[in-house]
Amino acid sequence: MKELFDSLSPILEEEQARVCDFYEIGTVKRWEINYRGLVNRTCELDEKFFLTLHGRRTHDQVEAIAQVANGVDETIPIARPLRGKNGSYALSVEAVPALLSPKLPGEHMVGIAHTEKQVLSKELHQKLAVFFWQFQKDLSAMSSSLKRRLQAQSVSNVTEIPENPPDDFSHLYDYSSGVLSPEYRYPDLIHDDMERQNILISGNDITGLVDLDSLRTGDILYEFGHFLFNFVLCDPRADLAIIDLYVNEIIISGIIKPEDIPHLYKHIFYFIISDIIEFKFLSEQPHSPQHKAIDMKLLISQYEAALSKANTFFRKTFPQSF
Repeated sequence: MKELFDSLSPILEEEQARVCDFYEIGTVKRWEINYRGLVNRTCELDEKFFLTLHGRRTHDQVEAIAQVANGVDETIPIARPLRGKNGSYALSVEAVPALLSPKLPGEHMVGIAHTEKQVLSKELHQKLAVFFWQFQKDLSAMSSSLKRRLQAQSVSNVTEIPENPPDDFSHLYDYSSGVLSPEYRYPDLIHDDMERQNILISGNDITGLVDLDSLRTGDILYEFGHFLFNFVLCDPRADLAIIDLYVNEIIISGIIKPEDIPHLYKHIFYFIISDIIEFKFLSEQPHSPQHKAIDMKLLISQYEAALSKANTFFRKTFPQSF
């Protein structure tokens, strides 16, 4: 429990000078805790940088994350950690490996409560659909040695979900199509958290991909299902044609076999249930910044609407799979 809420603690003053010296950024006048993250502590420096302490990663893993971020194509707007004066990216801050990244322009397309999802334009949807696979191709092209440093114990991205869920969302299991556990078919390096709070938007342009601490091995098909859910299925105005636009980009990418596309639905369902379980837990923690901010009834109703939309699309597009 303590690890979960470490993000509420400020960076100790005696460590601030070390950070400024190591990254050679001069004097920082304002250090402000960023409350969006719950797993890691993140501090904003003079509205110019973000210092993130990675409490669940080793120093080598954090260094590998920085190398991956700085290794993707320059046309991809990603938060690229700064090198320190000794040539490495990671610095030990309060005995925890940390990275310093520039603050990127743009806005998050979701509020802290995660029920405030904005409508996206068709033009932006088209760019997002292409952006996902451009970035994934770069991740997949990373060296084997770099991938091994971020190897997870399993290619699964989610934990087991209960066969008998609480009554407040048990009705969502009617959408399971009889399968609660999807198969993992495309293990590779993935971002693992490509949600609305981690992709910055300005108008109809993508201006930043952030929160790289989640980089790890996982299943690409699950990753895309997670992405599709957050950006399309949770868009109040997105219709089946928009979903089709994203699915067509799978074929263009050439990474996923067309016959495996229907399996996306299983991953979407699995993600939705596990996400509700996590938010339910957070909403019940009195010291969480999301306590009382999360309207669980509203969240569940939004997730059900998204799941219903996905169910309709996949039944219509791939009837043989249901």
